Amino acid sequence: MPVFAPVEEQLAYLQKGAADIIAVEELRQRLTQSLRTGTPLQVKAGFDPTAPDLHLGHTVLLRKLKHFQDLGHEITFLIGDFTGLIGDPTGRSETRPALTPEPIQANAETYRSQVFRLLDPERTRVRFNSEWLGSLDAASVVKLCAKYTVARMLERDDFQLRYRSGQPISIHEFLYPLAQAYDSVALRADVELGGTDQRFNLLLGREIQREYGQPAQIVLTMPLLEGLDGVRKMSKSFGNYIGIAEPAETIFAKVMSISDELMWRYYLLLTDASESEIAGFKNLHPMDAKKRLAEQIAGDFHGAASAREARGAFERVVQGGAAPDAITNVAVVFSDRLDKMLEAAHLAPSITEAARLIKSGAVSLDGEPCTTVKLPQPLRAPVVVKVGKHRFARLVATVAGLLLLAAQLVAQASSPRVTFSRSFKGSQPAFFSVVVNRDGQAVFTARQQDADPLVTTNFTATPAVVNEIFADATILGDFGSPLQSKARVAYTGDKMLAFDDATHHTSEEFTYTTIPAAAALTALFEKIGVCGSDALRLRHAMQYSRLDLTDIMDAIVADWEGHELGEPQLLAPTLEQLVGDSSLLQSARNRAQKLLAQFPKN
Repeated sequence: MPVFAPVEEQLAYLQKGAADIIAVEELRQRLTQSLRTGTPLQVKAGFDPTAPDLHLGHTVLLRKLKHFQDLGHEITFLIGDFTGLIGDPTGRSETRPALTPEPIQANAETYRSQVFRLLDPERTRVRFNSEWLGSLDAASVVKLCAKYTVARMLERDDFQLRYRSGQPISIHEFLYPLAQAYDSVALRADVELGGTDQRFNLLLGREIQREYGQPAQIVLTMPLLEGLDGVRKMSKSFGNYIGIAEPAETIFAKVMSISDELMWRYYLLLTDASESEIAGFKNLHPMDAKKRLAEQIAGDFHGAASAREARGAFERVVQGGAAPDAITNVAVVFSDRLDKMLEAAHLAPSITEAARLIKSGAVSLDGEPCTTVKLPQPLRAPVVVKVGKHRFARLVATVAGLLLLAAQLVAQASSPRVTFSRSFKGSQPAFFSVVVNRDGQAVFTARQQDADPLVTTNFTATPAVVNEIFADATILGDFGSPLQSKARVAYTGDKMLAFDDATHHTSEEFTYTTIPAAAALTALFEKIGVCGSDALRLRHAMQYSRLDLTDIMDAIVADWEGHELGEPQLLAPTLEQLVGDSSLLQSARNRAQKLLAQFPKN
């Protein structure tokens, strides 16, 4: 039988950092009953796997799960692989584009591995809500929907705002909070954790549990963590995040970059220290307190030894001005324009800013200051560049860059081509292939469903894409050796890479690879596949389902904003056709026109 701490001691630990508990007295009663009977509380928190990596913002909930776990209660890390397919409408001003099973399953696998950096794997139950939601029949779904009214659903702030402004609300969006509530029924949750933005969904769980004859769960909400800027919530889309899978040195340095005021909020939400302990840390010098925090957070995800090394590296490099022991190689196309190479290496946000940094004396090459934007001659060997006080990188030539130089000297005797194909039942498209010739001529072929005919589209690949494809093919020896990884991962389809020229043909089949060049090449072709698939969907809707055009354009814009379109020129002709057809929906045409304006020009 578990041994539990006194109730008030448990309450104090659980209330630390919490935004709200509904209701504290109910939680006290459950804890009292748990202590009397020796029965642990059932505690859950759900995460929809809509992105592959977790950041510190996600760990605010994980940390509170850990607190329940530390106190002897049973926790469930719930992966919303089913609800992720619906799309959480929370905070949305429009319908969220639906995800497909492929990325949901792939992201779910990464979540599994990442959460155990904080939670005890031996005492953590990992569940997928498709276990019960996926098996509900139509009658059960209707029964669930009958337990709540449309009027009550429209009380939700984001639904109310969209309804009043005339923005469409799809019926399936009402299913999301109901599905999340049913998770609590299936798990018989005593407590559910969530961010403050999830309050409506969590409270709905209480009501649905009562409807199914269960005691209503206690709701514990946690604040949304501000990102490095101290203003907006931590998010990859804002670039103000700290990923828990990032190296310890990166985590340490990013924590050290936050303001002194934000530091205390991070202490409260991202550590196990009690409020009295945190008050004691305020007697330290702010720099020492922040180093302690950075070392604690880095140690949580990489171990104490790595955190100490990260602290030492920060003190040596950032505070002492020394070069780091390990300097990252960054591949760029060698030239005589240092500003362009700094921008390409992401050491400056733009060429203009790179030029300003160079002229101000903030840049050195191999330890020598450089204030000239245009070098006396193009770089021909790797060089260590320092920008500012502590940003280092070793610039090395890309294979693509070397190929470009070689192409200027040697005429190509043949027109080699690289082919990629992927087939995956249930995916959209079920099959596609991309063939890219060295001269840029390319063909996209796809079958939307297994029984559909193949559709072929010719396009001209951009030079940057062509160079990247053939550079990676060269690194991989034109696919003359195995690419398949032995790692056990979620199945994401059968893939093939092939190389052909005038003299030979080589190819390799695989389902998953960990070879960097092969993984990068696969990701590039998958993004080209997204362009081709979007074009097929758009053409189909233009011909057979015109009312769906606006929703499809919203999804395409989301693909563009999510950097999922690998070759926009494959999609551009269809968008131009949409813009030019005055018989189609004006809203869809406007979206297409705006998107075309953002596409790079060949």
